[in-house]
Amino acid sequence: MALGDYVKTTFNDGAAPGISAARLNNNENKTGELDSAQAAHLVASDPHPQYSLDTDLSGLAGAGRTTETVKGNAAALAAHQADYVRNPAFGPATGAVNAYTFSAMVATALVDGMSVYLDNVIAANTGASTFNWSGLGAKAIVDSKGNALIAGKMPLNCLVGLRFNASAAAGVGNFQLLGEGGDYGTAGQPQVLTGYTVGTPSGVVGGSMPTKVGSATVLNPSGVDQAIPQGYYDGLTSSGKVAAVNPSAGNTSWTTPGTYSWTVPIGVTRVLATMIGAGAGGSGGSGTSAGTGGGGAGACTSGWATVTPGSTVSVVVGTGGNGGAVYSAGNPGGVSSFGSLTANGGSATTGTGASVGGVGGIAPISSPYIGCFAGGTGGTGTNSGGGAGGGAGGKGGAGGNGNTTTAGSGGIAASYAIIPGGAGGAGSAGIAGSGGTGNAPGGGGAGGGGSTSTYIGGNGGAGAVYIQW
Repeated sequence: MALGDYVKTTFNDGAAPGISAARLNNNENKTGELDSAQAAHLVASDPHPQYSLDTDLSGLAGAGRTTETVKGNAAALAAHQADYVRNPAFGPATGAVNAYTFSAMVATALVDGMSVYLDNVIAANTGASTFNWSGLGAKAIVDSKGNALIAGKMPLNCLVGLRFNASAAAGVGNFQLLGEGGDYGTAGQPQVLTGYTVGTPSGVVGGSMPTKVGSATVLNPSGVDQAIPQGYYDGLTSSGKVAAVNPSAGNTSWTTPGTYSWTVPIGVTRVLATMIGAGAGGSGGSGTSAGTGGGGAGACTSGWATVTPGSTVSVVVGTGGNGGAVYSAGNPGGVSSFGSLTANGGSATTGTGASVGGVGGIAPISSPYIGCFAGGTGGTGTNSGGGAGGGAGGKGGAGGNGNTTTAGSGGIAASYAIIPGGAGGAGSAGIAGSGGTGNAPGGGGAGGGGSTSTYIGGNGGAGAVYIQW
């Protein structure tokens, strides 16, 4: 209502105590002037720019809108612009390498889910990095699996998205890098062929593995290890191959007591080994009228050994047992072996008069042996002389036992081998004299005569090892 929208009153003196009629009428006239000024103000084109006319409000907010309506819309717009959860912020990243900051759009607090897109990363990261928005505190930047960043994840001058995860890091929160893509395997450049590429956490890289397809790489067998050239082979002969080798047949032997090392020739994978154990020594003189017994002969065994080209195999040749001193037994013969295949030596006997001879080496009968023959037993001492040594177990059969005065015969060679056992040593002629030495390989030593205490037993023959392939 305008200031003068009421019936104007004319006052006379004395109508109001203390107030003159002239003054009251003057106030009434001023009210009329104010009404006129207000009417002129409302219809002015733009008398006061700091105020909005009703027509202005209608233009901004639509017909019928009021000042309060416009104020409400402005507040809603401000809240919308500050909602970085639904409306990501955007601007350049500042700060330093691995310690990035952002202030282009102000945030008053870090809210779960709020995000920002950085259109210009100041420098590529070189490792683990942090992000500080509006000075609210530096938070770690992690990849899609929650891991600290590796070098190059924040590339220079590229668009990078970050979203805040308030519950991460035990409630400390972190910024997760957006748009990383899928998982990566463990293959790198060395595992990928030249000319092909592979995706890695650092980006797509080219393979560095050389291809050998069509190169016809050939490895020639030799007695030393050879390095296979690096690269990819497709399993065909056009890619790479090991040259064929036809090993030549051969054989070798060891007949001197001791331990040896044999290197397997290239191309050889099986060896037929034949071993003869050493003979035992005969017993010494008994000091009585009776001679003593001869030593047993070594056994003969034969079997196949699986070997690896270029490797070494241990070879042992058994030592013949020494003959016994007076009143003493002889010593047993040593074991001969090739790898795990063995042949036992002969056994000795006591140094008493008329003692029986030592037992020959025992031969195994199980796989991998294909031929096993026990050594001959030494002869028994008698009143007419020392006992003879037993013959060795040849590959073709067991050696013969010695008798009272004659050496036992050696084992008989079979038709598929030329490895006869050694003959036993000859016994003493009568009760006087020492026993004869057994012959190699594997012959048993003879027993000594018994008439005095000065006669000793004969030594056993050494063993032997023979192989062929």
